[in-house]
Amino acid sequence: MVGTNEPSHISTSAALIKSLKAPSDPPVPQTPYKIDLAREAWSNPDFHVPRKAELIRDWIIETWLRPKDVTASDINYHQLFRQIWKACPRPIVPPLNLILHLLRIQDAEIQNETTLKEIIATVLLILPNVDEPRYQLDAWLDIWSSFLKLIFSHSMEDMEVESRMRELGVEIIPGLKTALHTRPRVLPLSVSLSLSHALSLDRLSSLQLPLDIIQDVFLPPSIFNDKRALQSLLEDLRKAANPSTQAAIVKFSIYLLKSFIHTAWKDRQELYTQPSSSKVTFERFVSDKAADSILSAVVVVRSSLDNLNTDYSAESYWMYKDRLWEVVEEEGCYSEINTSWRDILQNDSQQAQETLSSARLNTGDSNPNLEHVLAVLARLERLDHKGAHLRVGAVGSCFMVKSQTSVACLQALLRYHRLTSSLDTFVDLMSQALGDIFGESTNDDDTRRLYDLILSGPFVDPRFLGDMEEALKAPHLRTVSEVWRRLVRSSCDLTRAWIEVSSTPDKSINLDIGKSGQKRKHQEMSFKPGSAATIALISRLQEFILAAEQSRSKDRSSDPSLIVEVWDEVTVIATEIREINKKKRKHTKQSQSSDGSKDEWYEILMAAYLRISRIHTLYTFVKPSMGVDTVIGFINTPASCETLKAALGYMVARFRNVDQDAIETPLVTVFLDQCLRLLSTRTPEGSNLTGEIWEMLLKGGARLIELTSPKSQLDVWATTILTTVSSSYNAEDTHTGTLINRFLQGAEIWDLPNLSRALVLCSVKALKEESHLDAGMIILAHSALAKSLPRNEIVDIISKTVSLLQVGDMSEVLERCVLSLLAQLAKAQKLRLSEDQSIILLHYIRTSASNLPNAALRHILRVSFECVCKGDLERLNEIFDERREVKSLDLVMVTTFVNVISHNQKNSVSIDTALARLIHKASSMVVWAFQNSLLDISEILRCWTVMCSLHDQLNLEPPSLPVTTTEILIRVKNIQSPEERRRAYTILFEFPEFHLSGKDDVAVRNKYDQSLLLPLLRHSLQHSPNEVVTILPSLLTTLSSSISPDTGVETLEFLVDLVKTKHIHLSTSDLTTICHIPIILLSTFSSPSTSTISTSSLSSIPVPTSSSISSDILENIIELLDSLLSHPSIKSLLPPFFSILQTLITSFLPSHPTTIHRRLSRFLIKMSDQSNSSNSISTTFAKHVPGVLVTYVRAVTRGGIPGESRKALEPGILALCSLTVVGGRGDGRGKEGQGVGIPFGLGENGQGEKDVWADMWSMWRKKRYTGQG
Repeated sequence: MVGTNEPSHISTSAALIKSLKAPSDPPVPQTPYKIDLAREAWSNPDFHVPRKAELIRDWIIETWLRPKDVTASDINYHQLFRQIWKACPRPIVPPLNLILHLLRIQDAEIQNETTLKEIIATVLLILPNVDEPRYQLDAWLDIWSSFLKLIFSHSMEDMEVESRMRELGVEIIPGLKTALHTRPRVLPLSVSLSLSHALSLDRLSSLQLPLDIIQDVFLPPSIFNDKRALQSLLEDLRKAANPSTQAAIVKFSIYLLKSFIHTAWKDRQELYTQPSSSKVTFERFVSDKAADSILSAVVVVRSSLDNLNTDYSAESYWMYKDRLWEVVEEEGCYSEINTSWRDILQNDSQQAQETLSSARLNTGDSNPNLEHVLAVLARLERLDHKGAHLRVGAVGSCFMVKSQTSVACLQALLRYHRLTSSLDTFVDLMSQALGDIFGESTNDDDTRRLYDLILSGPFVDPRFLGDMEEALKAPHLRTVSEVWRRLVRSSCDLTRAWIEVSSTPDKSINLDIGKSGQKRKHQEMSFKPGSAATIALISRLQEFILAAEQSRSKDRSSDPSLIVEVWDEVTVIATEIREINKKKRKHTKQSQSSDGSKDEWYEILMAAYLRISRIHTLYTFVKPSMGVDTVIGFINTPASCETLKAALGYMVARFRNVDQDAIETPLVTVFLDQCLRLLSTRTPEGSNLTGEIWEMLLKGGARLIELTSPKSQLDVWATTILTTVSSSYNAEDTHTGTLINRFLQGAEIWDLPNLSRALVLCSVKALKEESHLDAGMIILAHSALAKSLPRNEIVDIISKTVSLLQVGDMSEVLERCVLSLLAQLAKAQKLRLSEDQSIILLHYIRTSASNLPNAALRHILRVSFECVCKGDLERLNEIFDERREVKSLDLVMVTTFVNVISHNQKNSVSIDTALARLIHKASSMVVWAFQNSLLDISEILRCWTVMCSLHDQLNLEPPSLPVTTTEILIRVKNIQSPEERRRAYTILFEFPEFHLSGKDDVAVRNKYDQSLLLPLLRHSLQHSPNEVVTILPSLLTTLSSSISPDTGVETLEFLVDLVKTKHIHLSTSDLTTICHIPIILLSTFSSPSTSTISTSSLSSIPVPTSSSISSDILENIIELLDSLLSHPSIKSLLPPFFSILQTLITSFLPSHPTTIHRRLSRFLIKMSDQSNSSNSISTTFAKHVPGVLVTYVRAVTRGGIPGESRKALEPGILALCSLTVVGGRGDGRGKEGQGVGIPFGLGENGQGEKDVWADMWSMWRKKRYTGQG
């Protein structure tokens, strides 16, 4: 029947069918297209056509399946089709060729991403279930492959589609495992699917599937037994790829290798079959076979990397080579004793080192190619030191590449030499590497660039130096004196080799360096920049090594002969370097010309000498040969920061621990004057040297100032320090600021009476006289206050700082410093304020955005409120303004105010009107604070609690809570920080609304949501357990009747805490109810028809069918069972205990097999333990043990327990065997204890059961003999 509003171009259903079946489109010229007619017919509810939805659906399907169809890319067809598909009363299984036709649409037909999304949406809608019998294996493989190719080829980025595609892959692939692995020609199918997935994986990382799913499809069992199968698979992938997809294939090959290794080892007992002729044990055989298969797989994948296209970049090649060895390292499959493995590793190591040697190092910029090469070498070194065989050139490349990988490579090398006690060899290798860098091939122009590059790389990296120092201080080195001799002598020999000594006599140089006083021949010595750079770097190495030994010698008495021998070597080198420099300096003065580069290297060599001499001075306390005046010359005109640092360190070391009478005061005074000059320098060079001066002060320079400086120089030092502090903070010099803080906050400076007094007087004077305070002055005054600030100066300081706050307009750093100073004064009970000053401080804190901790602000607020409360309370009305928005600082102010009032009104019977008005205003502010969801609920609760306590103390009407208690619980539960949440619960438990009692039990009344109340109950167990005990019966009844998946975790956590903390108060009925609760919880995950269970019956336990049970529920049920096993009443709880265990295994074994088996083994061990006979259930359980063992053996015989699960269960099974033979109840001897199992049915299913039984007892005897069973 046709309605009144039928479509304009069709009047009957026959006309509609005729139009849709017409050969042309549109059916009649000058009429709408067919899709428009179909849309018009579908959208008109008055146009009645029998089975209209099926009619239009079938027409669209027929249209799409026609040869040379172009409508599949028309979004109008897809939109109409999806509407009709959902409305069809009788859905159909779409033909396979329809889905493939839509997925294989030509690229030219897809105009934009919208069209692609429409096609994918249609396919996802009509795709049938994976278990559809009409779709065979080939069909699903074609669908998945075509789907991935479609997405990859158009670079579509849609997270929703990606997520759906991954879900689809997880659904499809496991269902293909059985069918795929039984097909005779499985490899071509795997190649097709692998290629598609590789391309998609390269573009869409979210499509990465779990390893076990990848194994199911891409790794059929034949691959594990025949290396040619994997090689054929990868070769077919390589042939199917093109240059644009080659990277994806390589990435997928490594991805496949990881799954291969993981599967080959995990499932080795199922994958490999031992022939009857084999004489080794089964485990040894399958392990060897798995190792051989893994090695073959690595060889195949490595070969595929080496066969890459010539257009492939070196960076990508080494990146994937690094990923390959990363998989090997993570899976732990490398074997040093296997020559094939070592050959592979040696080849890659040699190739990597050749790449490093041929690489042209630039000025130190990041080189990704070299970083990947070094990453490979680091992994190879960690796997096999002898196989990697890192040569001198590789170590030198590490020094010149500033990256994480170069540090890792050196750390790996150091680790081996530390473990083998061959640190001297490692130091030799480092020294030779430095010498190789500055060899004959390095020109003078590149020397300084390489020198600076090394000083910014791993050679001075804190992590590497930390590992090096730890190795040098290792306890086992304390008894190996020869190591130290070789360690230092080797670096000294290499240093001396770089000093060029010619045969030309020169009477101007006379070296007296021998112990015997003999004179060396007069010879002319010179150096090149490369020699100087090597000597300077090796001197750093010597300094580091000898400083470590010097620190070790503090803990023991060092060998005197060792010290003498070591320092003879060092003194020779230091003296030779010094003589070279003296001659060079003399030559420069005579020629009246100066080569800048030569002066530069002279300074660097001088720094090398000073470094070695400093350690010599610290070690032996022998007066060095270099005069102080010479060192002061270097400080006076430092060519570099390096020279200055070495000179300053030398001076401090020379006079450390020296008596005041032995100090050369005039020279030291000159030295300190030069340091003052550098501190006051305003040039960029001077500012760079400031940090070195502060380092000197930290390391003992302050003591020299104390011992040698007159009062005038002390005052200059104090003024200079104050100025430097100010300028560094104003310039935001982080490094110098850190050094200053360490200097001012250390104990040494304030233990020096003269210097500390000068600093205090200088800071006080600056605070009084300066019209504008800066952060430096406040910091210095703050530090002085902590030690020795005079009390008579505090009032002026307070007045100055409060005035500064009143004026405002200060930087954030200065504000923090001022408030911190006042807070420390208040904490030390030294903050004396007037009423006006107190109001100024209160106004400032109320309106400021200070980031000072609340604890510090509370000290200032306390003193301010105490002062004002003694005077005019009306002045506080402006502070407590309930009309403005409440901030976090307001809550701090209110809490502090209430505490002050509570303390002042302890003995008062009544209060005046002004105070009552202030309390009312403060209460209103707290009420408004509850409305601000951004405020910390813990702070609000604390403030509300003290406010209510004050009202009770003063007999005032308490304020009403402005929000419901449920809202408070929700906000507390949503606190992210566990510590903050715990603190909030602590405060919340003091609320009258949440006070627990037997008469008015909030849990029994179900007044609150359990998910909100349970955390509060758990907290109460720790702080008020007795109150919880009084309501236990009703509480447990409520929990068992209202538990749900949403509250399951919280309920179980509460029960665990309850059993652990209050087990002596739990009756048998309470424990029985506790045992029922986990079973009831697991039943809620069952199918709806079996989701109801009675707490009084355990005869029919529903089996959970959902796989979405939280792993947290599993862990908490296991913990609850563990707690119940330790309970004194466990003997009477065995039936409900085993009911929980049975339900737990049924629910979680499919998804968590390893966890379940390990925990079950642990329970068996605990149940078999007889150490505590009073609480042990071993006696009750012993009579059931033989039956349990027979059941286990029968399951193993039938193949129902995988090898990994058997390994996890092994400790528990052996414990049961031990329990069986205790007390003569059974005998494991004779025919391996067959007499124990036969009464329980052992052998009824064949000889295999008896063989497994014999193996079990044999293992028990072995473990027992070795003390492990």
